[in-house]
Amino acid sequence: MGLSVDRRPRQRAGGGAFGASLPVERPADAGRLRGVGALRSALHLDHRRRRDRRGDGVGRAVRARQASGRGLAVSLLDGLDPALEHRLRLAIAVLLARYGEISFAAFKQQLGATDGNLGAQLRRLEDDGYIALRRDFVDRKPVTWYALTAPGKAALQRHLSALQTMIDGL
Repeated sequence: MGLSVDRRPRQRAGGGAFGASLPVERPADAGRLRGVGALRSALHLDHRRRRDRRGDGVGRAVRARQASGRGLAVSLLDGLDPALEHRLRLAIAVLLARYGEISFAAFKQQLGATDGNLGAQLRRLEDDGYIALRRDFVDRKPVTWYALTAPGKAALQRHLSALQTMIDGL
């Protein structure tokens, strides 16, 4: 790969020349795409190329052997609630179970989460029906309060029981 020298003067935003023409070194093939064919085949984007299918059956046999030996682990994982698997959502539910009602600012201070992350996790729990929110004004400032709903309490108890069962099984 050779280098070429571009001796065109650089232009300012106003259109004038930026002093004397300065040589700029660029690779000789600088505007061309290199290796697109290899990239397409590596990413399986080229549908004309037939992929090597010699190992298709291997994955199924290995997965079948693994599944037969891990039936107990799969049944233990079934008790976990997907909505409470994220550590921040679990912490939110535990804090609400302990204190009843908590404001957004108190959550943020207690958990050390960013506004965006905390808001997204609270929204997920609200969408699942695990928490309810109440908007209020304190000293003429809006405050959002969160509380655990009855389905949220039941889901938290099931999730914690499943975790305890997993721990006891070790």
